[in-house]
Amino acid sequence: MALERVGTLRPENESLILEGQPGVEARLRGPPITEHELRADNIPVADVLEIGRLSLMAIIRGGRWRLRVWDRENPRRRDFPGREWFPVLLDQVMQAVVEPASGDVLEIVNMLRDSPRSEMPGWIRFELKSVACAQAPFSIGEDGVFLACADRTNGISAYPAGRFLHSPPPEHGRLTLDFNRACNPPCAFTQYATCPLPPAGNRLCVEIAAAERFSPDQPSWGGASSLPHPAWNWLQRAGDQLDGLTDAPSCLSSGEIQDVGSYSSQVSTGCRQSIPVDFGVRSASSNPPA
Repeated sequence: MALERVGTLRPENESLILEGQPGVEARLRGPPITEHELRADNIPVADVLEIGRLSLMAIIRGGRWRLRVWDRENPRRRDFPGREWFPVLLDQVMQAVVEPASGDVLEIVNMLRDSPRSEMPGWIRFELKSVACAQAPFSIGEDGVFLACADRTNGISAYPAGRFLHSPPPEHGRLTLDFNRACNPPCAFTQYATCPLPPAGNRLCVEIAAAERFSPDQPSWGGASSLPHPAWNWLQRAGDQLDGLTDAPSCLSSGEIQDVGSYSSQVSTGCRQSIPVDFGVRSASSNPPA
């Protein structure tokens, strides 16, 4: 049985304070707590609170506080049949060259209609099916390379918004890209995700019939009547052709995507289902954290 109330979140300066509800045991890395300043995911190690069947983490998106919640007993998580993948293709593994970006700025549009800008960490250049390609990664570091990419299979046999790819860190300016390992982003599973979308330059003009598949009609996705994200309408249209994907930022501003902040009485449970939980959020702003 879900808890009706687990506590109160109080914004204070640039922090978020959790005041636990009496009788509800909240734990952080072992010991129980009653009040705690939550460290959000804008630092390397964010706080993850354990409250019964729930795990909670504060996140910051577009300067707004939000609460990410996982439910270990969610039926959709418990009964999830697994992810589906294309057969492995050896020609989807290639060597790439990492080049400096020379002060280029990367604008990353996400599912919340935010479009933060940051200094581009570099360019990744490679050849795929005799086509010269360049990708703008979100990050390049000791932990590896992280990027979002799209291709001509998106909206047909792959998730319309694109897929994520993590690669090992580069060595001497070179790295191995294995598109067989590209996976669907969290927004393919829950309408409360805040996924970044592939930058315009990361939308390839070739097909990558490898990596993780997507079909809204297959049992693992709950069928077309329960598509996960409110952005599906424009993502489906955008996935019909590559040119449509280029127009994604203008679609994002058309009002078709509901702000996650509007779901103040429900929270994400980690796998495409929500449970009503009153977190007693208090905020003086017109956009209280969710």
